[in-house]
Amino acid sequence: MVFPKENKSGGTKKSITENKKLAVFLGELVGTFLLIFFGDGTVADVAVAPRLAPEAYNWLLITFGWGIGVAIAVYVAGGVSGAHINPAVTLAFATNGDTPWNLVPYYIIGQFLGAFLGAGAVYTIYYDGLVPKIVR
Repeated sequence: MVFPKENKSGGTKKSITENKKLAVFLGELVGTFLLIFFGDGTVADVAVAPRLAPEAYNWLLITFGWGIGVAIAVYVAGGVSGAHINPAVTLAFATNGDTPWNLVPYYIIGQFLGAFLGAGAVYTIYYDGLVPKIVR
């Protein structure tokens, strides 16, 4: 993770990557959102879609969906925050001295909020298929 040390424009405005706390928070939020959105979205799709074509939806689709979700999350957040996308990874890096402890709360809050928003998006998209009509 590389952050510019000086503002090249000469002004007082800072870009997102110059504000380490904001960059870490947004990078982890977006990365974790994408991970959960693609991963849980694939699982929800497999749970709902077998009514249409049962033989095409199985564990192999779920593994590919989670793999693509991890890859996209790492590609998007890797250059901004290091793409920890997991509080356990953040704590391991901080314990090892690779991540400053003062940034750990920003990592973890971004990860939790991103995961919550990703799960909420999947729930909203697949609501009709996941919630039985009797409950509504």
